[in-house]
Amino acid sequence: MSIVAVITDPAVGGTFLTWSLHYLTGHEYHYNSKAQRWDQLTADPICGINAHGFAANQCGDYSMVSQCLDQLSNTDTDQFHSIYFHNLGNTVEVTKSYSQETQQAVQTTMQFADKTVILSNQQKNNLCLISYNNRTLTHKLTNPDIKNNSFNEQHNDFIEYFYKTSADTWKQLGLVEIWDKREFLALNIRPYNNILSIMPYIPRNQNHFELDCLELYTMFDITVDHLFDYLGVEINENRRNSWMPIYNKWKKIHQSKLNFLWHFDKIVDCIIQGHWMDLTRFNLDLLQEACIQHQLIYQYNLNLKTWQLNKFNNTQQLHQLLEKNQHLLDTSTGQHSPSTF
Repeated sequence: MSIVAVITDPAVGGTFLTWSLHYLTGHEYHYNSKAQRWDQLTADPICGINAHGFAANQCGDYSMVSQCLDQLSNTDTDQFHSIYFHNLGNTVEVTKSYSQETQQAVQTTMQFADKTVILSNQQKNNLCLISYNNRTLTHKLTNPDIKNNSFNEQHNDFIEYFYKTSADTWKQLGLVEIWDKREFLALNIRPYNNILSIMPYIPRNQNHFELDCLELYTMFDITVDHLFDYLGVEINENRRNSWMPIYNKWKKIHQSKLNFLWHFDKIVDCIIQGHWMDLTRFNLDLLQEACIQHQLIYQYNLNLKTWQLNKFNNTQQLHQLLEKNQHLLDTSTGQHSPSTF
């Protein structure tokens, strides 16, 4: 019996990765530590925008981590168990720059587990995680005992928690249209700052396997063998064949966000230069449009005449709306909100 730990940044695909470890090994069952029973391993964990059809042994605080490790170590089996967590604490707590609880959980788990897989994102690629509709609904920042019922509610809760005073001022001024909301976000978000990451807690001198989430999203079918070599486990080739279409389906969930990341600099440059690029292909949401406007404001001291601008359609449309930025900017990199919603 052995334990494989999957420790990740928040919302980067840890559930799918953990399921893949069990499935590709050929497991028929996995131990569910919360239910304290063996569950049949699903053949397809994908549920809409995530892989939560698989009940991973995901832990939300240090107590859960400790209990899970204890249960797994006392459950005999000839296959490996798994434990999965990311930055610990409730939604409010994990937005802090440092968490003693997360540090303790990582140290304990890496000492206890036989193998540890770290799944993370690089700060330069943070744009691939930015979306109005996140991958899961979380508990409210303003009331951690209540879970958000929609992404609109989750977005408004985020604004209420981090920007209430400023948001109230905009409302009092009647700045409530879609173009006003976009400009408000453009001025306040920090797309590249304060990315919430597990990496500061990882002791880099201890044996582990690091996997970049972009690798998981794009080419894991090619590189998965390296991970299994590290685990010392053979891939069941029959399972690989049935895993491939599941993986390809899961990859499509991330396609539009990756396209946004890969083309972001080009989009901004085309707007500034007046070059043509169709933006409808990216299906930009309000937050992604705000990231573009944010870059124009903070990087180039330019802004858009956005009155009645409901949607970004192409870069020449936006080039014609360029003007010198009139806002007094706060360019500090101090305590800002997390850059993902």
